[in-house]
Amino acid sequence: MWVAEKFGVLDVIEVNVEPPHMTTRFQRENRIAVDWNIKVVGKVTAKDVVGFCDNTTPIFYGDGDRVEPGVIEGTPPANWKSLQLVRPRNPRFTGMGDEWRANFSDGAGNHYGLKVKDPAYVEKLQAGQHDADCLITVSLTEPWAPRDGTYPEHCYKLAAAVIPA
Repeated sequence: MWVAEKFGVLDVIEVNVEPPHMTTRFQRENRIAVDWNIKVVGKVTAKDVVGFCDNTTPIFYGDGDRVEPGVIEGTPPANWKSLQLVRPRNPRFTGMGDEWRANFSDGAGNHYGLKVKDPAYVEKLQAGQHDADCLITVSLTEPWAPRDGTYPEHCYKLAAAVIPA
């Protein structure tokens, strides 16, 4: 029987996955675990991963916090991506309670205000702490629109993880 091991940002895990194939719309990086034999085998630091930062601008097909699915569909599927590790310029965090945004610029001067979805970092923000130098893993959601039709379908950019640098 598998016992859940707690793992988090910067943990190195070992997991058996199926060969790559599209499991979700636009999210080429997603993989399906073959079994629940997942274990932590190490840990890296922010310095270890800073070399993996992707300076491509704008982040995910345009500035701002969302992109229309048609923009992505106009890109060859081999170029689709939904995860990008970035080193933000001038990061600021605004919000309260469970609702926080990471406000920053990329290397080309595009501005972003992304919802922070990293529970551990939200706790840090709630305690009045933040990092002036950090890395952010930006994630792109599948297309979503409210059921009442008040807004068109968009893929939203999220600050999935915030890593103090």
